[in-house]
Amino acid sequence: MLINQMLELSAREVPEKTAMVSESGRVTYGEFDGRANRLARMLLAAGVQRGDAVAILLPPTLDWPIGYFAAVKAGAKAVVLNAMLKPGEFAAQLHDSRSTALITESRFAGALRQVATAGTVPSIVIEIDTPQFEEQVSTMSEDSPCVLMEEDDECTIIYTSGVLGLQKGVIHTHRSLVSVFEIAAVKIEDVRDDVLFGMIPFFHVLGLVVSFGAFFRGATLVLPRRFAPRAILETVAAERVTNLIGVPAMFVALAMVPDEVVNSLDLGCLRRILTAGAKSVPHVMEAFEKKYGLTVTEIYGTTECPIIAMGGMQDRKLGTAGLPVLDFKVVDEDGNPVALGEVGEALCKGNNVMKGYYNEPELTAMVLEDGWFHTGDLVTQDADGYVTYVEKKSFLIVTAAGTKIAPTEVEYVALTHPAIVDVAYVGVWNERGSQVPTLFVVLKPKKELSKPELRAFCARSVADYKLPQRIEFMAELPRIASGKIDRKTLMESGTAATAA
Repeated sequence: MLINQMLELSAREVPEKTAMVSESGRVTYGEFDGRANRLARMLLAAGVQRGDAVAILLPPTLDWPIGYFAAVKAGAKAVVLNAMLKPGEFAAQLHDSRSTALITESRFAGALRQVATAGTVPSIVIEIDTPQFEEQVSTMSEDSPCVLMEEDDECTIIYTSGVLGLQKGVIHTHRSLVSVFEIAAVKIEDVRDDVLFGMIPFFHVLGLVVSFGAFFRGATLVLPRRFAPRAILETVAAERVTNLIGVPAMFVALAMVPDEVVNSLDLGCLRRILTAGAKSVPHVMEAFEKKYGLTVTEIYGTTECPIIAMGGMQDRKLGTAGLPVLDFKVVDEDGNPVALGEVGEALCKGNNVMKGYYNEPELTAMVLEDGWFHTGDLVTQDADGYVTYVEKKSFLIVTAAGTKIAPTEVEYVALTHPAIVDVAYVGVWNERGSQVPTLFVVLKPKKELSKPELRAFCARSVADYKLPQRIEFMAELPRIASGKIDRKTLMESGTAATAA
C-alpha cells in the first residue's frame, strides 16, 4: 500500500467519520481526502513533478496532515520541517533538501524571506492562510490526481541529528512508513472505533507515524495545541480518547495531577498509553497504570527506523521497550554478538529502516552495512528477547579517569527520591576539555533537598565513581521539540553549579 492509498481507502469506507479534531474544528475523512486532493492538484498545476521535494512548514493543526498528504498525492517527497526552528534553520534545510515547493503560513514565509539568500526559498510558496490561496484551491477538483507511484518511491524526508550528531535528512519510502503503521496497529490492537490523542508533534518521526496510524485504521486523531496536563485530561474525557501517545515526561506530569481532578473526570474511555521518544521509568509507569486503570506500552525507535522494539497489549513488560519487530542483534565494539543481558550496540534490519540520508552517501554508508542499521544506541536483551534501552553511545559520561557512566543508572536512583520530579545526568564539558558528571535536578513544588542529602541518597544505590561531582537545581530541564531532554545543551553549558 502507498501512503496516499491509506487515506483514500478510509475516505471511501467511512467518508462521514471524523478523521481529526483540533481547537479549530473537525474534519471528516471525506473532507480530509478532498482537501488534500485539491491542494495536490494545486501543486501539480504550479509545476511540481513526481520525485520533487515539497516542504511542510506548519503548526500542528488540521492543515498539517492535509499538506503532507497533498505533497505525497502529487508524487513528491514531503520534507518535514520543525515549526519550532529559527528562520535561518528553515532556510538551511530547504536548501539542503532542494525543495521545489513550500506549503506554509504567511508568518513563516515572511520570516524566511528576511533571512533568505539566493536559492534557499523554493520557487513555489503556497501560503494557506491567505485569501488568494482559498480562491485558487477552491477551483481545483476534489478527485485524486492519480499520480503513478511505487512502494519504493521516496515519500518523506525528516531532519534529525540522530546517530552521528549532524543535522541530516532521513529518507523514508512508502514501504518503510506503511510497514511501521502496520506494526503499530497490530501491537496496540488499533481498531476503527479508537480515538488517538497524539501529543508528539508531527515533525517528530514518532508523532508522524504513530498518529498517522489512526488514518491507517480509519480511526479518529485528536490534536493538542499545547501540552497542559489538566487540559489534556479534559480533552480525553470530552472526546472519549482511547489511546494517549506521548513521551515519558508528559506521563510523569499527568501522574502528578491531583487525584481529585482525575476522579472528577470520566476517563473510563482511556484504555492504553503509548510512550516513546525517551526511556521511561518503570515505577512511574506502574504508578500511572494504577492511577488511571490502563495499560502502558512502549516503543524504542529512531528517525532512521521508527519502530525497532515495541511492547504490545499482549506482550509488554514494564521497564523494557518490548520485543524486536524486525531482524535485531546486540553487538560489541568489534561487531561481535554480546551475551544475553550484556550491554552492546543495537543493530537492526527490515522494511521499516530508512532508505538512507538525503544526498549523503558517505554518512549513509557509515550506519548501513549489508542492510544492517547501526543505531548508535546501547541496549541489553534478556533471555525472553525483551530489549532495554540503556543510553546513546554519544551520551555516555566519560570521566577524567576514563571510566564510563550510563546516565540512566543514576537518573533512575535519583527519581526515586520523593522530592524529585525530573533529572538529567550528563557530562558537562569544562575549560580543560574533560567531562564533569553533573546531575541537573527539578524538585516537586514546595519540596526542599540539599545537594549533600541528594548525593548521600544516591550513594546508597550506586558505586562511588558513578556519583555526580556536581549537582544543579533547575526550575525545569531544557527539552527539544519532541519532548526529550536536551542533553546536548546541558553538556555544552559549561556552567554547572559548585561541587556538591
